[in-house]
Amino acid sequence: MSHRSQRRFVTYGTIAVALVVPFVFSAWHGREASRVVWSFQTEQPFFSAPAIDAERIYFVSADQQLHGLDWQSREVLWTLGLPETPRATPVYDESSGDLFLSTRSGVLMCIDALQGTVRWQLHIPGLRFRGGPTVSGDTLYLGCQNRWLYAIAVDDGSLRWKRFMEGPILRPVAVDAERVYVTTYKGHLIAIDRVKAEEVWRFVVPDSVMSWPQVDGDLVLFGSHDKHLYAVDAATGEERWRHRTWHEVTTRPAVMGNRVVFGSWDHHLICVDRDTGRLRWRHFMRDVIESSPLIAGGTVYAGSWAGAVDAVDLETGHLRWTQQTGTWVTAPPVLAPDGRTVLAASEDGTLYAFAP
Repeated sequence: MSHRSQRRFVTYGTIAVALVVPFVFSAWHGREASRVVWSFQTEQPFFSAPAIDAERIYFVSADQQLHGLDWQSREVLWTLGLPETPRATPVYDESSGDLFLSTRSGVLMCIDALQGTVRWQLHIPGLRFRGGPTVSGDTLYLGCQNRWLYAIAVDDGSLRWKRFMEGPILRPVAVDAERVYVTTYKGHLIAIDRVKAEEVWRFVVPDSVMSWPQVDGDLVLFGSHDKHLYAVDAATGEERWRHRTWHEVTTRPAVMGNRVVFGSWDHHLICVDRDTGRLRWRHFMRDVIESSPLIAGGTVYAGSWAGAVDAVDLETGHLRWTQQTGTWVTAPPVLAPDGRTVLAASEDGTLYAFAP
């Protein structure tokens, strides 16, 4: 049993003993009471971040349930049973008002976010969707562990095109106006034409990639198990720069202005210059950072295996506050519908709302 598996076993055992009711909404009491506005507890751990719209929060619990929660009252508006527990974050599409959710058994679901009912469902036997969908315009893009990349119509689930890739796709893809950017576990970053489904270019690194790609203007940013964060020209696929860390990088980089922030398995939250890759600051977070960072209001928010969410000043890297949770925070923090409150899901089955 791996080190992480052993830690998960202990964590889940603790959860099974401690949680005795399906849902408990509570005000936070404790020595770090200043930042937790409210918390929402379930029977099962969270492995993915919530999705939000202007009024609601949508989240998946490990008991194979998708929930719609009213942002103001914290009332559960609806609950939908799922064929299995997805590890990928649900995606809300503002233009259609639908949620999209994929599972590891090859099921893709389109769900009416207002009613919590299934609009359409696509099942491709033998496929394993691990990374989750990306929606852009009228098309949804989804890669699978079995090396296929799919482009699917948002309105009815019909297939636009599919393409076989050379490695397992374990993370969501990134999309801009012309291309789909895909990372594979075999060490590729590949740009695919959105219309023709043809390969435009590929960039190869010497180790596997489990980082989400991030497109920012003319750059594509991603991390690798070879301990580097890479910046690649979006048009040509040529390397602009690389930044070396002390361990693998599996998070999705966050970009704000001339700052790129990402987490590493070396326990550090790292900020580099967008144009040069030069180090700006490093913040120690006491354990592995699997949670992709969020940048909002000049602050960086990130969780870690240490069971805490840290808020760090974007310019200086100085710690503004830290808040302990019940256990690991592996899903990325997200902004609540008010655009200020920070939501973070912990593997103790609690959704936390933090004051900024």
